[in-house]
Amino acid sequence: MNNYQFAIEGVQLPETVLLKETDGREDSTNTDAIFEYIDEKSNSYQGGCYLKDLIEHFVTGKVMSKATLHNGLNKLQKDEKITKPAKGQYKSKP
Repeated sequence: MNNYQFAIEGVQLPETVLLKETDGREDSTNTDAIFEYIDEKSNSYQGGCYLKDLIEHFVTGKVMSKATLHNGLNKLQKDEKITKPAKGQYKSKP
């Protein structure tokens, strides 16, 4: 593999070497959609959003997998865009 993550012709690498490297792509589409949904609910009369609502909207609606939803929620919390005031409840930060 070279610095551009391309396999070099004629060089055989084990599959584990190929799969352990990230390809550098990052797409924030799902995370942005999660944040917009939580922000909309936070600014409404509900004042926040419950995990069951997120699962119903995104997972049952076949927008993303449950793992992707949880990864997005974790990223938003890490980036301090949302808070988790109680178990299963999320709010956007003002």
